[in-house]
Amino acid sequence: MIGKTVMTRYNQPKGVYIMRKIVVPGILALLFLCGAASAANAPANPMLWFSGIYFGGIAGYADQNYDRNWLTNKPGFRSVAEVESNDYAGRIFLGYAFNDYYSLEAGYLLLQRVNFQAINGASDSQGMEQTVIDFTGKLTLPMHYIGLFVKAGGAYIHRTQIKITNAVYRTNNKYTPVIGGGLDVYASNNVTVIAECDLYAKTGDFRKLAFAGVGIAYQFS
Repeated sequence: MIGKTVMTRYNQPKGVYIMRKIVVPGILALLFLCGAASAANAPANPMLWFSGIYFGGIAGYADQNYDRNWLTNKPGFRSVAEVESNDYAGRIFLGYAFNDYYSLEAGYLLLQRVNFQAINGASDSQGMEQTVIDFTGKLTLPMHYIGLFVKAGGAYIHRTQIKITNAVYRTNNKYTPVIGGGLDVYASNNVTVIAECDLYAKTGDFRKLAFAGVGIAYQFS
């Protein structure tokens, strides 16, 4: 039928499904290959690690840790057939490095929708979205081509509502601690390749959130 929207798992448009299952893994592979190629061509004695303003992006995977019991414990939500709460994710960030060792960083975590399939026996799915903004301090130990780092700080999480015919769980917001760690790999005087894991703590009825991925950071000259 002309104009019909092709739907896939959990009633998502075909374009969204393709982006999640094909495009994002392709971007991950491209980031890895570009970083590896740049590191292979790096000079024998790389310059000092970043200082000043930098920005970048990380593509990876997130587990938001929601399950059926989380929703069925809410008034009006009696049953859920299945929950999809882990999927591809991304993080963009802006930071300032005071020296080789200490930086401050702000990030925005982009997450897929948490889908609850067949709530109270319905034929479709309903979902909620979480938006995460974090602020962290980062400590780095530079070791020639590799810098090991840890970071800690806080995050603001906004969660949208879940609404069905006879029940609604309203929008909510929380502040939560966040910790993380990983490594930077020297690629050029302005670019590093990053591998990172972050954990946002469980707070109230917000479940713990784990994110891991690889990406690239660029320092302004």
